[in-house]
Formats: sequence, C-alpha cells, structure tokens
Amino acid sequence: MQHTQHERKDRKPGSAVIEFTLLVTLVMLPLLVGAADFALYINARHIVARAANEGIMLAVQGKDPAPQVLEFLSRAGLSPSKASVSLNASDTVPVTGTRMTLTTVYEVEGLIAAPFVPALERLTQVTVTAVGRHT
Repeated sequence: MQHTQHERKDRKPGSAVIEFTLLVTLVMLPLLVGAADFALYINARHIVARAANEGIMLAVQGKDPAPQVLEFLSRAGLSPSKASVSLNASDTVPVTGTRMTLTTVYEVEGLIAAPFVPALERLTQVTVTAVGRHT
C-alpha cells in the first residue's frame, strides 16, 4: 500500500518520541527491573543452598554448622545478619544414622520491585533445607 502525502501529514511531529518514551517507561522498564530482581533472587538462592550443604556436612559430623554457614554467606558477599540457621535432629542426642535437617533462611536484600509487587513477594526470602544422617 502506498502512502499518500496526505496520510503522512496526519501524523504529528514528535509523536514517535512520545510513543517510544511511553513504551520504555510502561513496558520495558518494569520488565528489566523484574528480571534484575529475579537474578538477585536466583544468585542468593544458589549461595544459600551451597552454604546449607556445607553446613549439613559439618552437622552430620557432630559439629555446630551455624558459624560456618554464616561465614560462607559472608565470603560469598551476602550479609550474615540477614540469615538464620537452625538444625533439627530426630533425636536429642544424635547417634549414627540419625536424620538431621538444616534449614537456612535468608532475607534477600537489594530488590527493587519485589517488595512492592504482591506477585513477587516470594522473592524476598530464600529458604533452603539440607538433609543428612549423623555419622
């Protein structure tokens, strides 16, 4: 279809700039912010999972895992003050073969959109559980 001179004149000068600005502001920016928040969450989840696995390896040997888990988080660049570590054993005095569960909870910091968007609220906290047996 050929455009006539008349059709081109109907479009106001600068309308493309306004349309582009609206597109970027209303569509692209929220997508980029959401992607950045998700990336921060995935990174924190990976680090916390590694820390929990390190902690359960110590716990099954009869050692206190909390200091090492917090140190692992610190070395990885996460704030240990935002984390909690709890160890649950099926027996109060662990014997060989006792099932042990280490739960590490971390409050993800630095998120932009997640605290304000109800659908992304789950991204504000990472909970990882590692399971092992006392040796």
